[in-house]
Amino acid sequence: MKRFYWVGYCEEDRLKATPQIARVINKHGALINTNFFSDLATSFVIEVPADQIQALYAGLQEYMQLENIGPLPASGPYECTVLLNLSFAKGSGNLKVEVPSVPG
Repeated sequence: MKRFYWVGYCEEDRLKATPQIARVINKHGALINTNFFSDLATSFVIEVPADQIQALYAGLQEYMQLENIGPLPASGPYECTVLLNLSFAKGSGNLKVEVPSVPG
């Protein structure tokens, strides 16, 4: 298994961009873990077959600018792990999500 560290910058709002990015990831691989850091950044752990990593990269570029990805692997019968750290340019650092009270 090969491991890749990708850094991305997104101009969209985190709440708007995250579902779109997750759809791209799930189309080409599997979203293993996600960590949110207010509305400033999100980290993704992605597992993707080697023959789908170039398609994943191309799909993600529609929603973000990726930097320092290095060479992509040749197709093969192995899995790759992509650790993606995504920063949001419109983040303020104090995201508040209203959670309705649940009776009980």
